[in-house]
Amino acid sequence: MLEKIVFNEAQLIILKKGIDKVANGYLNPKDLRKQIIELRVKLIEELIEFFPFYLKQSLTENKLTSFTDSNISSQISKELNEKNNLLEEVGFKVNNIYIKLKEKFDV
Repeated sequence: MLEKIVFNEAQLIILKKGIDKVANGYLNPKDLRKQIIELRVKLIEELIEFFPFYLKQSLTENKLTSFTDSNISSQISKELNEKNNLLEEVGFKVNNIYIKLKEKFDV
C-alpha cells in the first residue's frame, strides 16, 4: 500500500509529460519545478493520512505475531519436555531389561 502512494502512476506520468514539455520548449522549467513541488506536497499529504492506519496495522500485526510466537514456543517446550520424560522412561526400561537378560544368561 505504501508503494502505491509513493510510486503513484498518475503522478509519475504527469512528471514525465512535464519533463517532455520542458525538453521540447513547451513548458518553462520554473513551471515544472512548481508542478514537482505540488505533486510532492500531495504525496506528503497522502502519507500523513495513511500513517496512522499503517501504524495501527503494524502494531496489531506485531501483537499477533508475538502472541502466536510465545504460544507456539510454550507449546513446543511442553511437548519437548513430555518427549524427554518418555525417552527417560524408555531408557530405564531398556536398561532394566538388559540387566535382567545379563543376569539370566550370565553375559
